[in-house]
Amino acid sequence: MLRVAEKVSIAESPPIANNERQAHLELYNPREGIFEALFGEKDDLHYPTLEKLRELVEGAGGMVIESGTFEPALPHYLAYIPREYMAKIENKKKRVELLERWEKAYKEWKKGAEHPPVGWLFAK
Repeated sequence: MLRVAEKVSIAESPPIANNERQAHLELYNPREGIFEALFGEKDDLHYPTLEKLRELVEGAGGMVIESGTFEPALPHYLAYIPREYMAKIENKKKRVELLERWEKAYKEWKKGAEHPPVGWLFAK
């Protein structure tokens, strides 16, 4: 996402949500465990905090000029991962655990699939 340029802008969904969108995060959170159980590694994107984004920019030698959050007011379906993925997990204990988390989160998520707030920053 970072590139050589005079200015860089980054937008990311941070791990914050009001009650209506907490279900989105609850459904998204088991993805790491699902991918690890299926593929042997935690190969998934994560929601960094705005503070973590600032640290990444500053750690790379950049300087944050301005940052904040905004409400996109959009439907969001990227949290969803098909239930069928759990059937492919060979470790029965892990499969049952992740399936229970998925089903609980899915019921809540279906009530409101709004995108959580988006964090943004401008850096140079």
